Parts: sequence; C-alpha cells; structure tokens
Amino acid sequence: MDKLGISLLYVEDEESIRDNMITNLRRRVDILYSAENGEEGLAKFLEFKPDLIITDIKMPVMNGLEMIKRIREIKENTKIIMLSAHSDTRSLLEAIEIGVNGYILKPFQTGKLFKLIEDLAKDIILDKTVQEQSKKINELYNSLVKDLETAGSVQEYLLPARLIIEPDLFYSSTYVPSTKIGGDLYDLIKLSDGKYITYIGDISGHGVKAALLMTAVKSTINRVIEDEGLEEPYEILNRLNNILSRELFSTDYMTLIVCHIDCSAKKLRFMNAGHPPLIIWNGAANEIKSIVPEGSIPVGWMPHYIYTPDEEFETDFDPEHLFFLYTDGLFECENKEGVELGLEGLMEFIRENVAKYPKVIAPQMIRKALAENHYDISADDFTLVAFSFIPEVSKQGDKRFFIGELDDDINLLVKKTSEYVRKVAGDIAMSNAIDAALGNWLEEKTTMKDLDEKEKRYLAKLEMMEGGVIRMMIWSRLLDLVGNSDVYGKKKKSKSEFLEIQYIMNDYDDFSELQLDFRKI
Repeated sequence: MDKLGISLLYVEDEESIRDNMITNLRRRVDILYSAENGEEGLAKFLEFKPDLIITDIKMPVMNGLEMIKRIREIKENTKIIMLSAHSDTRSLLEAIEIGVNGYILKPFQTGKLFKLIEDLAKDIILDKTVQEQSKKINELYNSLVKDLETAGSVQEYLLPARLIIEPDLFYSSTYVPSTKIGGDLYDLIKLSDGKYITYIGDISGHGVKAALLMTAVKSTINRVIEDEGLEEPYEILNRLNNILSRELFSTDYMTLIVCHIDCSAKKLRFMNAGHPPLIIWNGAANEIKSIVPEGSIPVGWMPHYIYTPDEEFETDFDPEHLFFLYTDGLFECENKEGVELGLEGLMEFIRENVAKYPKVIAPQMIRKALAENHYDISADDFTLVAFSFIPEVSKQGDKRFFIGELDDDINLLVKKTSEYVRKVAGDIAMSNAIDAALGNWLEEKTTMKDLDEKEKRYLAKLEMMEGGVIRMMIWSRLLDLVGNSDVYGKKKKSKSEFLEIQYIMNDYDDFSELQLDFRKI
C-alpha cells in the first residue's frame, strides 16, 4: 500500500499503545512524529506543523483537550482525531466544541482509525494542491503585473512630454490606459521652424497585444517621418499602410489622424483614416465644431489601398482656436446611469468646461471634470491632446508668457519676473523686492518631482492684477511644493522684508499649477 503524502503527529502517554501505533502508522504516512503528553505534543506541533494530529485525551502534564485548544489558537484548520477511553458526554461535547475532525473510543479497531485517516488525508492533500496552485497563480500574477508595469514604463517613455511648448505652439496631453498598458499612440514631431507633424492613433483591440503593436507602430511612424523625411499626411499614411499591412497587421488595424501644422502660413492640413473627428474650440466666441471630412479607411484594412491628396482637409491654424485630438475612450465613456457621453455630448462638455481654465491644462481639466460628473473613464484607454498656435509667446497686452526648463538654475525665472515688473508695471521698488526675495522663496518652498528629463519644461505667465498685485502662473509636471500634503488647493502666505507672496498649488494629475501673487509691503 502506498503511503499517504501527509505528516502526522501521534500523542499518547501509554508507552505500549504508543509503540504499537507508531509501528502501524509508519507504514501509512510519509512523515511521523510522536509525543508522550500534551506539552511535548504542543512543542512538536510548533516545531514541525504536522498536517494531522491523533491524540489521547487523558495524559499527564497537559491533557489532549488543552493541547488542542492551544493548537487551535495557532492554526485553526489543522486536522485532529481524538482517541479516548472516556465515553462520557462532557468529553465528547468539549471535543466537538473545540472542533476535532474525528472522535474514536478506545479500544478501537485500527481499520476504523486508518479509514478516518485516509478520508482526512484526501482533504489535506486537496487543500495543499489548492494552496500550491493558488501560490503559483499569485506568483504568475505578480510576475505578469511586474511585466505589465515594465511595459507601461516603456510605453510612457515612448510617448511625448505631457506639456510641449515651442515658440509658436503649445501641445498638452493626458493619457491613461484602461490597464497598465494600452493601444493608443500620439506624438508631436518638429520638422523645421514653425512646421510640425502631430498624429493620434488607436490600435484595434485592448491589452497586451494592442500594447505591443502600439510600441512597434509608433516606432515605425516616427521612422517614416524623421528618417524618410515624409511630411504630407497622405504620403505618411501610404507608407505606413504598406509597411504595417505587410509586417504587423494580419487581423489588426489602426485608426489614425495625421496633421501637418504650418505656423508661418497659419494652416493645418490633415487626413483622417477612420479616426474620430478633429474638434476645434473657438475661444473668442466659445463655439465648438468637429471637422468631419469624407476621410478614408483605417490603416491595415486594405494592404493595397492608395491614400490621395484629395482626401486631405485644410483649415486655418488660428491662435483663438484650440484643437483637440482624442481616442474613442472619451465619447464612449458612460455615466453612473449607463448613458454614453457620445460625440455631440463630448463637444458640448468641452465647450462648457474648457473656458474655465488655462488652455495649457485643458486635457487634464476635461478629464478631471468627466470624473467629477461620474463618467467612467477607466473602461477604455483615455487619450486627449490639445494644441494651439501661440504667436504672442513674448507678450499680449499686460501679460507676458515665457518658457524655460526647471533645473538647479532658477535665475532665469527670477530675472524674467523682475524685468516684467520694471518694464510693464513701471515699479522699480517692487522689481528689486522680487529680485531679492523670489529666488530664496523658490529654493525654500519648491522641489522637483522625480520624472523623466523630457518633462523639465514649464510655461509661465505674468499678469498685472488690481491693487498693484503681480500674478505669476507656472504650469509644469516637475514642480512641487515642499510639504505639499497640506498645501494643495489651499492659499498660503509668505513675507519678506519688502514683499508678500500669496501662493496656491493645484494638482491636475499630469500637471501642477502654481499661482503666486506678489504684493509690495
């Protein structure tokens, strides 16, 4: 007979009975431990953690019932068989209350005991199997999560900075995959001064396969544009369709919008290959529209399809306009009643919310507003890009815009601010106060988040307010405040000898917004 694959502890104070049972049990179980009283049995249990315990009740030093109570406090699911010469009801009831798995009266037939051992062994082995499988599943899951996190980091690295600011254009984005990885892709590529290519695409499907395809496709798109020098949207689409249909897309496809931006000519020309339409918000009139040209088929649907210039569309690249590119996760999201937002609903939602905030953080604020209105934005990959022409980076009336890189040298930020106060506000005393105090304040109150090097850029705006207040707004992914846990969303004050600074930091997931109000004391 094969031995049972369990470990067993046998506790019996009568030596002759113990020796006889040990001889029989060694033939039935893989591992056998023995003890001659409850105290020794408890010690053996603590040391070896056996699967099954067989014990007498009446023993010196510590009886079987007391030992079992102690063991149940340590490991309540250990299987236990109790042997006793006592047939009194009290012992039986106490054994049941403690939770023994079997109760056999002495003298007993060994066949009856071994049948009970075999039955309990089946349960023990099944439990072990389940535990081992559960452990393997957890190990596999943890390994998969780790791999997904690594893949997500790679994808994040391949995507552009959340805020890109050029002398004539800003480009802001928010991206949240439905899982740790996703199939959305987008980028902004500078061709030459004033000329750019931006695109957004969505690989069919979700999960690991879509994410792997996204990584390969994005590298291919950038190579076609940067290495092969293609600039026309229809040429880029033809080249991509040829490469991807042959190399990657057997049963998959990709919707894609490719835009050519010419800031000098103030024109935007694009082609839509089956993607949700470009949305344009007119800030001056607070009007919104989508451009739905005839468009064309997704990349990968027809390997030999030829995209033509006639399928392109051109529109003005007006500084009053804010352009939105996005994936279907935005308008297919549902509220708590299960009602889908829809394309028209998305456009109206943007129109109602975008004017409330600076344009540079429009994607983040729209995402935040959707969540606050109980739309589930986690069901699909969520990507929203906003970009606009900036002909007036240096000045706009009493406002000044400038860009820089956040690093150890903050002198440029201080210099730009004091120059603005001196030249625009005409207040030399306040200019000197800012020059003296702002650098120390920034060093004392701010810190840098540990993010990628590409995120170092910031956008700052200076503006004259009522009552002689100079307001500075800084938008950045890197900038943070020391002790931010009690600072976010709360106004604070700081004073130097000549200057009062009131400040507030807002966190928008992808961006931090720091507002500083300077007032001369």
